[in-house]
Amino acid sequence: MPIQYQNEIPETALEALNLNATTLESYGRLMKEAVQAVLNLVDFPEDYEPDLSLSLVDAEEIKALNLENRDLDQVTDVLSFPQLEMDRAKFLGDISPVDAYPAPDTSDKAFYLPLGDIVICLPRALEQAEEYGHGIDRELDFLACHGALHLIGYDHTRSEEEEKEMFDLQEKILEGLGQARIKSGFVSIVGRPNAGKSTLLNCLMGSELAITSRKAQTTRNNIRTVLDDGQSQIIFVDTPGIHRSKNKLDRFMVDSAWQAVEGADVVLLLVDPEKNKITEVEEVCCRKAEENDIPVLLLLTKTDKIEKEKLLPVMAKYSAFYPFKDIIPISSMTRDNIDLLLEKIREYLSYGPRYYSEDAYTDQTERSLATEFIREQVLHYTHQEVPHHAAVVIDSFEEKQDEDGNRNLVVIGASIIVDKESHKGIIIGKGGQMLKRIGASARIKIEEMLDCKVYLDLHVKVRSDWQNRENILKELGYQQAQDLSGPGIQ
Repeated sequence: MPIQYQNEIPETALEALNLNATTLESYGRLMKEAVQAVLNLVDFPEDYEPDLSLSLVDAEEIKALNLENRDLDQVTDVLSFPQLEMDRAKFLGDISPVDAYPAPDTSDKAFYLPLGDIVICLPRALEQAEEYGHGIDRELDFLACHGALHLIGYDHTRSEEEEKEMFDLQEKILEGLGQARIKSGFVSIVGRPNAGKSTLLNCLMGSELAITSRKAQTTRNNIRTVLDDGQSQIIFVDTPGIHRSKNKLDRFMVDSAWQAVEGADVVLLLVDPEKNKITEVEEVCCRKAEENDIPVLLLLTKTDKIEKEKLLPVMAKYSAFYPFKDIIPISSMTRDNIDLLLEKIREYLSYGPRYYSEDAYTDQTERSLATEFIREQVLHYTHQEVPHHAAVVIDSFEEKQDEDGNRNLVVIGASIIVDKESHKGIIIGKGGQMLKRIGASARIKIEEMLDCKVYLDLHVKVRSDWQNRENILKELGYQQAQDLSGPGIQ
């Protein structure tokens, strides 16, 4: 089929885009497949073969075409110039040799039927691919498909019904080309301290990304983790437990949680059914979600520890409190209803970009994860009064490599920050035994993460009242959340 592809981008423009002619030829093959898929929708007369031109141009050329043909001084992504009158893949009238020109002897058809021209602006396509978070291959396939549909009589500007029909058809064609659109979005995990947020996150991801502890307020930062199954990309945001602020660190934690709610596409509100009391946390969370028109799924956690019949009055109580999209009892330990939860999340997400690469699983760096693993062991081994007066900072992170250039050792220097000399003594322990125990347990987890040997050198430092000292909070990575609507819990 004579789809005539032309690269009309000057060499200087190609160099500016860091591309070459070979790459553009591969783009051409890709787009011709998309156009071919669209033309397969048309029932062409037996003796006629469709003919069209497909061009890649730079921003100046597409702007000039817009000025000449549409009186529009603007750079757009794709233009179509139909030559025949068609309506949704149907010809408006009979086709005759007057509409065509003779095909060459090499063709098995008598006539070529010119459909028109498709012009795609490559710089704009590159910008949109980055903006929408998908590859340039999908963007070019989309634009070629969109332009070809216009040539055969589809017009999304005529009515909402035709717009939906055209866009649904585009996605079906792109799916057939291996360029399926995905559902994506941010899902915030919110609730009172010790409601099971980090345990749920680790269950969903199948790996330990958020530290867990029986002690409340374990998580201090919003931790993003990515679940990508090829058809959807869900970015889970684990938030600190929401509680009353006693110092600037607490305020940071609460503000971070509320900011995560306001920026979410779906909110998971976790409640321990044993508590069976609606608090200010649930009230504020639901109010913020309602103000921002965000769907909320209520999750009753730890259901492996409670009799099923006791859940019914709790569910009834919360149903009367707020119109949750769903109320789902779950157990992160037994994975009860976890698959159902994922189905419900996907149901409430919209189609959108792939925000992270397909193989990404967290936005946490190795350094930040190492910090959290050390702090987890401090929480695990020390007395009740210490944990929330302790923080960890990585002082050094040095990688060693073998002869083949593979990382085989990481040397980490880290400091545990406390605000009292008595806390320092507890963490160090008699003869340094407690600090050794913390370091040994943290090292094992860090080695599993880094997949190599780790030398961990721990020190304990006293910084009086560090939780209220902004310079130290900033050094530890705690920044005050900004642009929050509405009050937090004071």
